[in-house]
Amino acid sequence: MREPLIHVDKIILQNSFERVYEGLRIAAGLTGAKRVVVALKGKYKEAIHAIEEFKKSQSLGSSGFDFEIFKLGNFYPAGDEQVLVYEVTKRVVPEGGIPLMVGTVVTNVETLYNVAEAMEGKNVTDKFVTVNGEVNNPP
Repeated sequence: MREPLIHVDKIILQNSFERVYEGLRIAAGLTGAKRVVVALKGKYKEAIHAIEEFKKSQSLGSSGFDFEIFKLGNFYPAGDEQVLVYEVTKRVVPEGGIPLMVGTVVTNVETLYNVAEAMEGKNVTDKFVTVNGEVNNPP
């Protein structure tokens, strides 16, 4: 099974990581996170490169906010909350439970992007989508 919208997060990370980072910083502050991890499949090399270049270009340590990059294997459903929590922390979310029950918060890339936008007073009513297949007028 293949998730049709799976490319959206990868493209946002590649092209707009500074917005995601700002949302990540805000969310981490609001939740009191002591460890912040950006987890994505290791095969998403362009997105990983963009994130690593962002980290190099910023003096993140001086701002008091830094994050780790965690490269997941190429398996389905790597983006599932329970799977992410286990892969990154080795904690098991109870059946029918949520990540918060084991002291973690999982947030979607587009949500973090929108947090940054909203905190600047911008409306966040648009939705990113992936269009696959033959497209008459690709962007």
